[in-house]
Amino acid sequence: GGNFEMDMNSITNKDLEGEYKGKLEGHLKSADFFDVANHPKANFEITSIKPGESDSVIQVSGNLNLRGVSKNITFNAITKNISNTNVVADATFNIAREDWGVNYTGKKDNLVSKEINLDIHLVAEK
Repeated sequence: GGNFEMDMNSITNKDLEGEYKGKLEGHLKSADFFDVANHPKANFEITSIKPGESDSVIQVSGNLNLRGVSKNITFNAITKNISNTNVVADATFNIAREDWGVNYTGKKDNLVSKEINLDIHLVAEK
């Protein structure tokens, strides 16, 4: 078990600089996307961890609360370090943004993906 919280005000774009970086970050924080003014925090509560398809993989399940919507998700994480005191694992996976009410349609050029990529670095103390 366990949980973690994400500060949605910390959304940062690492691909752009200057004016467009600020505009994109502001738009992502707006009601079109994550509505940070009304939902400044997101969180994940782990409900189970099971062995994965290999010794270095664990299957993590839990409730992701994003934008006021909570849904159960499952993803694989790769363990990087297991010691007597903690477990360190990394995960990269996608969620369908519309499942959490992130419904911005974008423009006809389809530059807005229907998925949100999450990269998680998990440190769990034993």
